Amino acid sequence: MTKKAAPRIKNFWKSFRPGRKSLAAFFLIMFIFGYQTFSFGLSISVIETQCKYGCFLPPPLPQVCECAFPGTTSNLAQSVITEFAAEMAASAAAVELAVNRLTDNMVSTLLQGINNVELDMIDWWENMWETGLLPAMQAMTAQLNVATADQSRVMQSMTDSGNLTETRLVRQDSEIQDHRTFRASETTCTEATVSGGTGRSSTFARAMRGGWERENLDAGINTASSAGASSAASTLNLRFDAYKNIFCDPGGNGGNNNCNSTNPAYYNADTQPSKFIYNRLTTDVTDPNLAAAVEAINNNLAGVVAMDPIPLGALQSAPGQETFLGRRAYLARHAAIRSVPQLISGWRMPGSQMGKWIKSLRQDAGVPDSRISDNPSYREIIHAATVDRFNSGKYAISMTADNNEVEREKLTLDVFYLMQLRDYYELLERTALTLAVQVSIMTDQQPLPDINSQRLQK
Repeated sequence: MTKKAAPRIKNFWKSFRPGRKSLAAFFLIMFIFGYQTFSFGLSISVIETQCKYGCFLPPPLPQVCECAFPGTTSNLAQSVITEFAAEMAASAAAVELAVNRLTDNMVSTLLQGINNVELDMIDWWENMWETGLLPAMQAMTAQLNVATADQSRVMQSMTDSGNLTETRLVRQDSEIQDHRTFRASETTCTEATVSGGTGRSSTFARAMRGGWERENLDAGINTASSAGASSAASTLNLRFDAYKNIFCDPGGNGGNNNCNSTNPAYYNADTQPSKFIYNRLTTDVTDPNLAAAVEAINNNLAGVVAMDPIPLGALQSAPGQETFLGRRAYLARHAAIRSVPQLISGWRMPGSQMGKWIKSLRQDAGVPDSRISDNPSYREIIHAATVDRFNSGKYAISMTADNNEVEREKLTLDVFYLMQLRDYYELLERTALTLAVQVSIMTDQQPLPDINSQRLQK
């Protein structure tokens, strides 16, 4: 092996990867042992072949003539053989020693290479773990965590998107339902608008009932500056003057009436409560004749308390005071009785200012314009909303296509039904008060038993 070949072999050996050096060393050892075995076997086979076939046998040595020195040739051959055997033994020993030395060197070199391979593998593993595998695994772990987090974010975003879509659909349905529920309709708007006039008409009716009650009371207690302040006759004269100027029928009383009335529409109006009160939903008291007719009818139904004033001297006496207190008790009972027709008449007083809307409802029901008031009363509003509206022929048109309209109509009907119940309760209350007055009058007609006489009887 030359000096130039040694670096090449060394570089060639280093070119092997650490993992393959052990494999190369193994194959090298196997090659050396195989080569030695093959060479030794070849040499033996060559000698045997030469001896067997004679093609490679050297020519026989010339026979030394032993004629001159008998026995010398044999000794010389023996010497040569002995020397040759000794040299062969020495050569074999040297070859064996060289082979052993080379084998030991090869094995040592091989073991050192294997050890170096192991050290290189350990160093490579440590360096690879610290600089290659561990950072890569850490980076991969971070990437996996990021990927997992991003996947979770994507899944949450998809879930949020689905929830948001469902929420929007629910809100849209709610908005549509709210629009259907609260959108304006002709029926609902009319009812809601008309209901605003019931408060005004109720207030006006209450004020009219209070005025009628005070006017009747003034005549009974002879209030100063009133029509009945001086005497009962003055009150009766006023009533008779109203009769002659407004209600007097020239053909009445056998034609012996001295009438000043000129409007036949109001002849005997003070005695016709059905025509001028009950059959009218609104009594237009702006017409003085009609207002007088309503007042006269109430006076004729319940009577008018007209009394002469009690002198001051008589009022200071016990009998006078008893008479005065009895008169006031009578006035209270009389006012309770008058409250029933006054309530019915008060409901028919104008004041709602809902003529335009009430007129449209009642015209659809076929009511003539002459029976529709421009300023309807509380009674006319309730009648139009609860009776005339159903007679229009268009009541169910808007409700057949919209269920929400049916629900609104239910609420409207419940409201008006409640209002009618309230009116019925108020009328029933006043009727019950009238019955109580009647019972109290019957009680007054029964004298109280004398306590002393009851004791004597016992």
